[in-house]
Amino acid sequence: MPLELGLYLGCKRFGGGAQRKKACLIPDTDPYRYRAFISDISGQDIHSHRGDPKRAIAEVRNWLANVSMTKGLPGGADIAARHARFIKTCRESVRS
Repeated sequence: MPLELGLYLGCKRFGGGAQRKKACLIPDTDPYRYRAFISDISGQDIHSHRGDPKRAIAEVRNWLANVSMTKGLPGGADIAARHARFIKTCRESVRS
């Protein structure tokens, strides 16, 4: 991911109008872990999920709702519950 993130950040900073309008979310397990290996991403949209899948789902949902300015989206807990049901259904269909 570091190479792709660097390319994205370069395009966003030096690219044309369409490139400058792009947004990205940088998820990580710890809120400030990036400081240990790369300080150049300070100021980016870094969200910590602390290794919790439900929190990761909620962080992504909240970011998408904010960036898209879409109202009425289901909450993170609802999406996580739907995801859990989906995984369960997938596992059951594999066993059948």
